[in-house]
Amino acid sequence: EMLILAEIADKENIDISDEELNEEIKKIAEMGAQDPEDLKRFYEERNLMGYLRVRMREQKTLNYILENAKIKETEKGS
Repeated sequence: EMLILAEIADKENIDISDEELNEEIKKIAEMGAQDPEDLKRFYEERNLMGYLRVRMREQKTLNYILENAKIKETEKGS
């Protein structure tokens, strides 16, 4: 599943900008009542920024798929 998402993301040029990454860190920090800079430092010190970026890219790709899905209704035969 993750490989398929990565392939779609590559094909559709879906990526996570530094700005998007920083916004996500702010959201996570707010949920935990933490300072965003402290949380960012925590992620950086533990080499978790790449992991966070990958998870965000997967979510962004899923959103892309849902937004661009073509739903086709079919009639059931009797």
